[in-house]
Amino acid sequence: MKNGILKGSGWIALLLLLVSCQRDHLYYKNSERALIQVNMDWSKAGVTPNGATIIAYHTDGTLFQLFPYLNNPHSSCISLPEGNYQLLVHNDVPDEYKFIDFLGMDHLHTLEARIREKGTPDTLAVALLTNVVVTPQMIDYYYNRPDEERTEAVNKLYATPARVITLVKVRAHVKGLCYAASAPKALLRNMAAGYLLGIGQASDVPFHFPFVINNRKYDQGSQKDGVIHNSFSSFGLRPQTKNEKNRYFIDLDVTLINGAKYPLSVEVTDQMKVTNDGKQEVINIWMELELPEVIGGGTGDGAFDTDVEEWNDVEIEIPME
Repeated sequence: MKNGILKGSGWIALLLLLVSCQRDHLYYKNSERALIQVNMDWSKAGVTPNGATIIAYHTDGTLFQLFPYLNNPHSSCISLPEGNYQLLVHNDVPDEYKFIDFLGMDHLHTLEARIREKGTPDTLAVALLTNVVVTPQMIDYYYNRPDEERTEAVNKLYATPARVITLVKVRAHVKGLCYAASAPKALLRNMAAGYLLGIGQASDVPFHFPFVINNRKYDQGSQKDGVIHNSFSSFGLRPQTKNEKNRYFIDLDVTLINGAKYPLSVEVTDQMKVTNDGKQEVINIWMELELPEVIGGGTGDGAFDTDVEEWNDVEIEIPME
């Protein structure tokens, strides 16, 4: 009797062992999702991100999922259930941006990168992948895959993000530049405050960019007239409406060598020339300015203004024959 019990126990143990060796399909089904590999090429944007962010939206634009931060910015995998999707890819993670807030993430058409107060946007590169389809066959691959060690993705996607920021270059020829005591503080008014990532255009909300024109170069052979210039990042021009033309202005606050303040306001709408440098859109602005002739050492309102910006003189090498 005892031997019979032992033999019966052995058969039961063997049966359990055989059952345990069979593949548990539910274990391999990967929660009813297919694995999607997203390969990202940042060379067009000219950025070297620390990681990447991928946001999945349904075809109607509603949010499906914001995936966890991807440490590999060149090739990372996400999982998606059966359905049609749109994937938005951008460099780094939203919390890493110093001067950008991401708004309206619940819908693709309201997703906006918005500049923060008193700043210029960080470098942001974006790609939108449309018509991403996950089929039941792609999910079944993981249900019946023959090799337990295989982890390659069923589908591979390729994204080439492009910069959505615009570089603004401001140059002005100034008659009487020698009468400026310091670099002028400036304000470029009515630029776009953000960029609608899902639509692919700047927002219509206006923003005023503060900057300092602190690069100075005198005309050759002159100690009086010269050119001042500087550049900064923006989200570009606001979309043009049918009813009214957008107008842009630069306000300057110049402190003269006698301490007096000399404010200037110039409309630059027609002085804006839009080009592309191969990485991003560039807005070139050219102005002609003139300062009054003054004698230094005066006691104007700005004579004791300690909040001044120093010049960054640009030197030119003159070839010697």
